[in-house]
Amino acid sequence: MEHRFFAPICWQDVLQKKLVPPFKPQVTSEVDTRYFDEEFTAQTITLTPPD
Repeated sequence: MEHRFFAPICWQDVLQKKLVPPFKPQVTSEVDTRYFDEEFTAQTITLTPPD
């Protein structure tokens, strides 16, 4: 990643999974949406075929 935003990141540590995430959500199930804003979870679902 060449952009200066990514400059402090050691990509080898990322690839080797040595970094600890700053936040790890505590998810209780596959349908646990508590970390998503209601603006998005209240939207109607429209199933569409893949392209």
